[in-house]
Amino acid sequence: MFGGMTYENPAIQKSIDETFIAQQLKVVSAAKFEAQQKENEIIELAAKANAEKARLEAKGKAEARLEEAKAEAEAITLVNKAVANSGPMLMQIRQLEVEKARVEKWDGQFPHTMLGANPNILFAPPQASAK
Repeated sequence: MFGGMTYENPAIQKSIDETFIAQQLKVVSAAKFEAQQKENEIIELAAKANAEKARLEAKGKAEARLEEAKAEAEAITLVNKAVANSGPMLMQIRQLEVEKARVEKWDGQFPHTMLGANPNILFAPPQASAK
């Protein structure tokens, strides 16, 4: 009462064994296929998440740049309005600031070349380069 049913013809038993093995291989293959599908879904979801993250970061950076540009444009507009309403006094102050910067850079020597009749546009002659 031990073992199981056996056939007298070994070919029949071999055929039954091969059928059983084929059925088991089919079950194993189906399980592997299902596992691969799950892995593919996980990879696809991760890729979509990364793409969405990159898109949101780019959108955030673009919105930040847009806000900076709007703020800069508004600041320029306000400065222009202030300049337009300030009269000639602001222009004189700016001219003095430019003249101060020019004097601070001056090395004490006058240039040898003047362009036109404007004494504010002076050029130094080109220096010979020592090689």
